[in-house]
Amino acid sequence: MGEVDKQSILLDERISEIESRITFQDNHIQELNDTVAKLQLEVMDINERQRATLQQIEQLTPSIINSLDEERPPPHY
Repeated sequence: MGEVDKQSILLDERISEIESRITFQDNHIQELNDTVAKLQLEVMDINERQRATLQQIEQLTPSIINSLDEERPPPHY
């Protein structure tokens, strides 16, 4: 086997290794993208629930807490 043949085989092996790594990375990137998309939906759901909870609290607040104008000063004043 000549020197050119050895170099060709080594080059083919290196290319195969690089292709294998790229395939692995592409698969991993896709998995990460899927995870990010899922988490984004979860964050959006959590934000919506938080907004709804805040609205409920705001609706209840006037009936539970007096406004500053209605508050009497503490007894020690």
